[in-house]
Amino acid sequence: LNCIVGRVGWIPFVTRLNAVHAARHGRGGGRGNDDDNEIHVHLNYLIKYNITCVTRLFGFRGTIEFDFSPVTMTRFIAALSLFNAEQNNNNNSNEGNDGTDDAFSGKVKRVRLTIDFHSSLQFLPIHDIIQLLMVCKERHVVLPSIDRSVDWKHAIILSIKYGKDISNSRHARVNQVPILNAIYKSGYDPQKYILRAILRHSDIDVNL
Repeated sequence: LNCIVGRVGWIPFVTRLNAVHAARHGRGGGRGNDDDNEIHVHLNYLIKYNITCVTRLFGFRGTIEFDFSPVTMTRFIAALSLFNAEQNNNNNSNEGNDGTDDAFSGKVKRVRLTIDFHSSLQFLPIHDIIQLLMVCKERHVVLPSIDRSVDWKHAIILSIKYGKDISNSRHARVNQVPILNAIYKSGYDPQKYILRAILRHSDIDVNL
């Protein structure tokens, strides 16, 4: 399945992110508010598809559930970055608008994005998840209960399997930022649940 999905270039997480782009241009996919220039978009990444042929042939319900891999997370973060760049470019172009009638000007809306990842991050090492938190903070993305929806002990174990044990100071950073510092500054760990889990299940250097 991974091979097939990779060959056709279809990643459901990025496909759903395209709803943000559609909503910004007034093509649905979001819930507006009193401000006509702002729209709310909620993405649910509990992605399951029924396999009808399996159900008909074998008499039980067949489903496919999609979870992030390090590769698809990289693509997802890249898509978020491109969206942010597009929004900034549009803002700059609007600032320099001389007031002439432009078919595109004023139609792109601000987006307040909320993403429910549920269990879709369960196969990611902790570095990928921390990078996701950092990017989402920059984009002001709301991540409901992200501190509780991730098995942090398992994420740490996966990092060790990938050869990036966070107990080693060489691997205790993400994009040159200490992991503990990145979590604290992200704002996604108000109850310090993530920090306590990392300190409990690793020997990460708290002095970084």
